[in-house]
Amino acid sequence: MDKWIESFTNSLVRFVRKEMSEYRLYAVVSPLTRFFDTLTNCYIRLNRKRIKGDFGTDDQVHALSALGRVLNLIVRLMSPFTPFFCEYIWQNLRKVSGASEESVHFTLLPVPDDSLIDESIERRVQAMRDCIDLVRVLRERKGIPVKYPLKEMIVVNRESQFLDDLKSLEHYILSEVNVRQLTVSQDKHKYGITLKADPNFRLLGARLKGDQKKVVDYLKTKISEAELE
Repeated sequence: MDKWIESFTNSLVRFVRKEMSEYRLYAVVSPLTRFFDTLTNCYIRLNRKRIKGDFGTDDQVHALSALGRVLNLIVRLMSPFTPFFCEYIWQNLRKVSGASEESVHFTLLPVPDDSLIDESIERRVQAMRDCIDLVRVLRERKGIPVKYPLKEMIVVNRESQFLDDLKSLEHYILSEVNVRQLTVSQDKHKYGITLKADPNFRLLGARLKGDQKKVVDYLKTKISEAELE
């Protein structure tokens, strides 16, 4: 997870610098603000025990060092957009990092370290996060709180790469969704899965008006499951 968060952060630095160099400032604010949600709800959440030192001092130092490097990058990257927030974090970082610059605004925008960027790690963690989010949604729909353990979760996907990515991070998934076993498969027929198109009546009504019924009838009767795949 340390490699992932450093790769993810440096990818963000590269993206922001590219967008800013082409004056697309509007494109960088949303990814920057979402970053802290990713940092807190994914990296820190999944590494709570390491950060607290439950697995030993050496592992705790590795986790805290990675977190410190990431925060150093992100506050410098975000400082033009959220100056006071980043200055607050910077002053707290100075207490433990020994940074010589008195203000984050005396520093330059960071440059991405391409040697730390690993797209395969980012892909695997994104697959894990998507899976965890879907399980949480399903639990909520069924009224089953996360505190109640489940025997098994079955993930069906036609992409073998996606399934391999999930299995590589299986222990994180099982821990987060409180399930004892993860089963993956590419065979949707084995589990009775079918696909169908459900019309969005509000959207279709606004766009198609009088032709809405024709489109709805077509979606319900003419589109095959193979086409939906």
